[in-house]
Amino acid sequence: MSPAGTNKKHWWQEKKDQHVGVFDVLHDLEDEIGARDAWWNELLSDFLNKPVSGWTPGSRVPMDQQVKSLVSGEPRLVLKPSSNCIHTLGSRVAGQKIKPRFLTNTAGSNAWGLRREARKLEKAVQGEWTRGKVYKKAIPVFYDAGILGKGALKIFPDRGRVKFERVFPGLLAVDPDACLTSPPRTLYQIGYYPAEVLKARFPDAENAKAIDAQIGKVVLSGPQAEPGELNITDIVEVAEAWHLPSGPDAKDGKWVICIDGHTLQSETWKIEVFPFAFFDWTQPILGWYPVGLMEDQRPLQKQLNKMLGRVQDALNLYANAKTYVEKGSIVKGHLKNITGTVVEFNKGSQRPVVEMAPSLSSEVVRTIENLYSKVYEESGVSMLSAASKLPAQVESGIAMRTMQDTETGRHMLLSQEWEDFFVQIAVLTVDCCKMIDEQMRAQEVEEGAEPAAGYVSRYRVSDGFEEIVWADIDLDLQAAELEVQPASYLPHTITGRLGTVMDMLNAGLLGDPSSPDSQAKAFQLIQMPDLDQFTSLETAALEDIDRQVEEMLDNGKAQSPSPFQNLQLAQARVVSALLRARQDGAPDERLALMINYLNSAKKQVDDAAAAEAQMEAEAMAAAQPPPPPGGPGPMEMGPAPEQLEPPAPGMALE
Repeated sequence: MSPAGTNKKHWWQEKKDQHVGVFDVLHDLEDEIGARDAWWNELLSDFLNKPVSGWTPGSRVPMDQQVKSLVSGEPRLVLKPSSNCIHTLGSRVAGQKIKPRFLTNTAGSNAWGLRREARKLEKAVQGEWTRGKVYKKAIPVFYDAGILGKGALKIFPDRGRVKFERVFPGLLAVDPDACLTSPPRTLYQIGYYPAEVLKARFPDAENAKAIDAQIGKVVLSGPQAEPGELNITDIVEVAEAWHLPSGPDAKDGKWVICIDGHTLQSETWKIEVFPFAFFDWTQPILGWYPVGLMEDQRPLQKQLNKMLGRVQDALNLYANAKTYVEKGSIVKGHLKNITGTVVEFNKGSQRPVVEMAPSLSSEVVRTIENLYSKVYEESGVSMLSAASKLPAQVESGIAMRTMQDTETGRHMLLSQEWEDFFVQIAVLTVDCCKMIDEQMRAQEVEEGAEPAAGYVSRYRVSDGFEEIVWADIDLDLQAAELEVQPASYLPHTITGRLGTVMDMLNAGLLGDPSSPDSQAKAFQLIQMPDLDQFTSLETAALEDIDRQVEEMLDNGKAQSPSPFQNLQLAQARVVSALLRARQDGAPDERLALMINYLNSAKKQVDDAAAAEAQMEAEAMAAAQPPPPPGGPGPMEMGPAPEQLEPPAPGMALE
């Protein structure tokens, strides 16, 4: 960092021409960034098993590095246990879909209303993640952290939508001296974009002129037709810088987008975080950059591949066959498909004796095997898991789950970092959606148009989507606690999911295993895509009742049970929902709707039972012989039971 005089302002304190300060800082950080990038190039080369030149336009791998990995014209023999560990952990940790959950105060007077708003917020955030393909874009972020120690996902509003973009960590920069023991408050991102894209984003005439002036400054090296010839492109280097505000109400936050010689955009940055969700492989002890798995295991893997190189050289030099032929006994051209060397000796002379020691020592082989297994051991990854194998003794489902829990416990901190990564994504998603909603409604007011709903998110359901209007979400994040959890605690594989659900069904956790209701619940949990058409019919009864409960509780619309429904199941589901809603503090009028529903269902059940009893009595009477003359007549039926009156709307539930 360049020394700053007492009268020199930081770039975020300048009223204009912030690009000067931004590029001055980046110029002063060139040595630190260069050393970091050189080290990361080596880690990427180890992971990809090929030379990596960099990630800026025009980067090329020097020819000496390309041939360095070859031995006698063949590729160098390497093993990559560290890469295998990252792939295995990626499948185990990053393979789980994480969903947000907003927790609200359960003891307040408006607990039910807050919980209702929290559910809408969860659906809206989940809908944005599905549309933006967050789960897919998070996977390369996981790999970035495994290789380099840190991964980044950028979340920002773009053209009326929330955009999620993976940013390679090598394009980010901080002042290392300013964040040794605390998080940085200033962050820089370097990007390279075609000039026409920048001019479309910043169409102002002054911006376009400054962008045109930068064309040709980014030079691509490559094959040259003549000495000194350069490949000129229209790619322009762009710097984006953020400085966080010093407090919740402070106005010293800044966001600048600039090129060398001109500031394209300068705005106040209001939120107290950068527009990035960061995933750290480990918590750094000092500084901003943590240590990834590739760096942690690099000494072992380098020694392993060094010994493999020696083995390859030894095999090439010593493990060659020698064929001895008496001179003149045969024509050399007749010797075909002979590997190794052909040695001739004179007729009558003694055949040479070759004493050939073993090309490899058994100790070398044991050392290679020990180094290979040591990488897995220190990474906490089972070699069997990396190879998708199970020990011979592990056959039962309980044993497999126990083995998986043992390995998962070793990476509990890594899983917590992954969950925190999604917490950051959720917070930034809410901020961006609210920002877009405010801009859309403000624009409608300025243009005098009819006020619309504002920003709308779409939450996917089984057979469509549900629209969530952000203007209707009345929940401040300060009044809620955010946590994340897996989208499903059941196994991901069809076999594992089916086995777990069957265990739950047989254990009676879903009710009577033989009842259709319990089987319908099991179908809901299995969620097999190939069986959607079949399971949708099997679970239709449950889903219809749950929809009626949602209409009564969330929308305040009265619902009536149908004679075609499973009324016993409807009563059980609605009673459970009623008790849950009462505990959450739902309004009395919503509870009254559910009580009316229950009374109506009870009346239909009682009427059906009475009608069935009447039919049975009539059938029995018809089957009896007529009484003798003068005998007693048939018994008279007593009065019908008194019907219960449903409570009036607004009645409090005792």
